[in-house]
Amino acid sequence: MRDLAGYRFRSHPQGVILFKYWQALIAFAMAIGLGMDPPFRIVVVVPLVLWAIFCLTAAEVRAHDHVLEYRRFLKWTQIPYEHIRQCKNSWIPGLAYFRLARFAPPWGKIYFVIARPLFTGNPKELVAFIDARIAGREFPLAPDAREAPEDKGKGARHCALAFVVGILYSFMLNYLFPNFPPQISSEGYPRLLAVIIYIWQRAATWPWGIVTAVLLVGLILRERFAKRTWILAWVLGAVLTQMAISAIR
Repeated sequence: MRDLAGYRFRSHPQGVILFKYWQALIAFAMAIGLGMDPPFRIVVVVPLVLWAIFCLTAAEVRAHDHVLEYRRFLKWTQIPYEHIRQCKNSWIPGLAYFRLARFAPPWGKIYFVIARPLFTGNPKELVAFIDARIAGREFPLAPDAREAPEDKGKGARHCALAFVVGILYSFMLNYLFPNFPPQISSEGYPRLLAVIIYIWQRAATWPWGIVTAVLLVGLILRERFAKRTWILAWVLGAVLTQMAISAIR
């Protein structure tokens, strides 16, 4: 019999990319930039580095009928539900956690991503399903638990909303950090890392930001507003806003 639960009750790949990798990248970049100024090293840089590490350790899960699978990076690990003591939503938006009988490094419990694309599915369902399986209860499944494909009109609306959120996000960063993005000197870094820093700092500034925006628009149109493109739309809004702010300065 096909395991229908595995199709539906899992961390969404785009939610994982957004929470786990994108936030960690932003936090590390800000920590490197602000770390050049000694007064910021302890008060700001240390919390930023800890947050980035925490984001990177967040897991992706797939909840099946009899086992829970999770991975933090490459390898999937299976855990029978009887080995899980507790599963709850975290106070951190977009995350939940489960606790084992043993200590799970580095935080004692395993945090996993439940964030989902805008208006797609119910993030609480994943935790509810895991909790039901831990208690040995059945969880009601639709005849086909796989998510129905999203129509283009709905995908376009999601992209438009994500675009606006990206604009607001960029304004917020510049308001909280007037010198954002921090200018990082590439001197002393290996050549490959220096090139990455160079591209990173110019991807959202005039005129290179236009190239970035064109590439993002091309990818969005190529995918025909599929569910995953809302992240590209979010980045597009942030890049265009940052480019405008940089030009005004």
